Amino acid sequence: MRRDQSGKELLNNVLFQMDSDLSSRKLLPLYEKLYDHNELTTKDTHYATVPNVMFLMNRVLVELKQRTKQQPIPLHKMELYLLKKAAQLGNNDAIALLCFQILGSSTPKIQHQEDVIRSQQLLKQLVKQNHPLSFKVLADLNCYMGQFEEGKKWYKQYLKLVGPSHVSDPDIRYWGCQQKGEVLEKLGEIEFREGGNENIISCEKRFLESIRITPLKNCAKSYFYLAMLYVKYDPDKAK
Repeated sequence: MRRDQSGKELLNNVLFQMDSDLSSRKLLPLYEKLYDHNELTTKDTHYATVPNVMFLMNRVLVELKQRTKQQPIPLHKMELYLLKKAAQLGNNDAIALLCFQILGSSTPKIQHQEDVIRSQQLLKQLVKQNHPLSFKVLADLNCYMGQFEEGKKWYKQYLKLVGPSHVSDPDIRYWGCQQKGEVLEKLGEIEFREGGNENIISCEKRFLESIRITPLKNCAKSYFYLAMLYVKYDPDKAK
């Protein structure tokens, strides 16, 4: 994370898109300290004990990775450190994402059994609390294992839980839109593959809603499936 003008502008642009009250002036020095020392402590900043700030810093790095299509190893380590730090401090979204990383690992043999059991317990607790992202994580895990019908149930529960107002809070608007758009897209994809008139009507609505609430780079599949849908069922719209 560079302190030059281009680095500041890119960071400010991402923070603005995320509706954050924090600017690069406050966060860039923290990224630099983390880069140099591999950790953040209360000696460095009081933000080191604020879970939402640690999670925001993690999401910024994820966003930058998506924009640049690359991530050097030091930034990848920083991203993981910030996610774990936010989870340790009690940020539920960070806990849910960390559980997904452990349970959805493509190399489960390297995961400690204690970590797997603990992750399962934490997800169960978060679901009992009606924590939205936990429902999405369970849906993603089921789809990852090829259990699409079960995944569909969890996606629908997520959408029912968050409702239309989930993205109205400015503090979570960008993150909320991103997650909800992804769920709509994945659910639409499952319904598209299942076919049938009812599913076709439903998946079109889901793809259109995903496109409406998420940036173009995050809903490319929605455009792709809509095009396929219209070519087959409504050629005039496909034009």
